[in-house]
Amino acid sequence: MRTPVGICLAALLAIATAATAVAKKPALLPVWPRGAAAASPISLSDFIAEAIPNGDRMAWDHLQGPNVRWVTEGIDYEHGNPSRSGYARLRANGVTSKVLRQTWEELAWSIELSTEGNSKWGPTLLTIEPGFTNDEFMGKYICLGEGFSGCSFGVQSLSGPKLKLTQECSIGNGANKSVAMRAVTFDGRVGTVVYRGSGGSGGISNSVEVTTMTPAQYCAANKERGY
Repeated sequence: MRTPVGICLAALLAIATAATAVAKKPALLPVWPRGAAAASPISLSDFIAEAIPNGDRMAWDHLQGPNVRWVTEGIDYEHGNPSRSGYARLRANGVTSKVLRQTWEELAWSIELSTEGNSKWGPTLLTIEPGFTNDEFMGKYICLGEGFSGCSFGVQSLSGPKLKLTQECSIGNGANKSVAMRAVTFDGRVGTVVYRGSGGSGGISNSVEVTTMTPAQYCAANKERGY
């Protein structure tokens, strides 16, 4: 039978253990830009699976929901090709992209729908990359080099339980390459995903594209580009 002293010691030990567990819980980083905090964190693979269109066309209201904080009101016709831009909080292999401001902060990813054609036919390309380059979005925060982390990720980061990928072609070599893949989602949607890498003296960065082209069309159209 436990004595009152033993019971007290056991209770104090339980409290100390719980306090240690709380103390070890990592603090949540502030999100930059602040407006991106409204988006729900999601894995890169799951996000791409959501982004695969149902059919061979996308719409300008693609990806409506909690995972994207859209910044563009409607469609932007003032900065080159018709486009629509926003933020997402993505995790490639569980890694959070970060930017060093006053302290380290979570860096949102840029999401852009665009087309080189007539906007009435909808966007033909969705570009996904850590950081952003649009001056309208609080300046340039290209996720590359010193002052950033979590900027590069391997092609294996794109696959997951909700998304199966099969390579169609690889253009370029080393850090500078594009890999076009046939994508099949958990619910049977089929599309094209392109993993892109760019590297140099400043470091390596990666991005992902979801295109309305088939993998074969993409490979044929881009084989002369180099990567």
